[in-house]
Amino acid sequence: MMRRYNFYFEFLEQGRLPHFFHGSGSGTGNAAGVAALLFIPHYIPDTHLALKPSYKALYLPYHHGFYMDLSPYPDAEGYLRSQIGGRNLKQMRRLRRRLSELGELRLNVYHGEMESHTCTQLMNTMKSMISERFEQLGLEHTALQRWTEYESGILPMIKLRRASLMVLTLDSSIIGMGLNYHFNGVLDSAITTFSRGYEKYGIGQLMLWEKLKWAYANQLSLMDLRWGDLTHKRKLSNLIIRYRAAVVYRKNAPIPFILALGLWLALRLKVRLKGH
Repeated sequence: MMRRYNFYFEFLEQGRLPHFFHGSGSGTGNAAGVAALLFIPHYIPDTHLALKPSYKALYLPYHHGFYMDLSPYPDAEGYLRSQIGGRNLKQMRRLRRRLSELGELRLNVYHGEMESHTCTQLMNTMKSMISERFEQLGLEHTALQRWTEYESGILPMIKLRRASLMVLTLDSSIIGMGLNYHFNGVLDSAITTFSRGYEKYGIGQLMLWEKLKWAYANQLSLMDLRWGDLTHKRKLSNLIIRYRAAVVYRKNAPIPFILALGLWLALRLKVRLKGH
């Protein structure tokens, strides 16, 4: 069986690389000797993608990734004004002001230090918040399919400062949460959720604003909104770049190469059919 890996799920979220990369340890392969690594973002240096001597790879452009390049603007408001316009920014300020009239708004960011019981409690809250919101929409958030991995992996990554958990409170109530990963000046915005009871205050937009402000305060240069060609991502992103995909196979073996070439062609066709 040819295994497929998502670079975000493996490296950014879990801090590991598949077995065919240098620095990944011995690991385990598969009988076919072929694997696909998908969604490799442009900001990952080639040095992190060096293959072991017994492997080669076929590369192809993959789906679009959506990014917010923060470097041209002095602060979060400057960025938002350039992307959504002054009128929409004023509306965001107005909604924030109305919300702050209900109580004290506070953002807590866990990045470096966090107690295990606090992490467990907050991750349970985040899961409940996501489930409640998406059940109302009749959908399932894809993060819930991998929630066990988030629960087991997030605390070590926070302690290594490779992840952060943001909690927006109104007095003592949690009304918004964000889970992010970090790499070389990039804030990877993995999950953002909020309480349905405060949806009319634009909590989703407010959480994005808070992430932006935190990114600027910590001298980060890029915010990664990941994949998914959605209207709000198109509006917020000032940088859209294709991911790369790599089909990796064992060298000096004809069957793995043939299988790898077939998989490479199938992935390329899939991307073309989706119009990317």
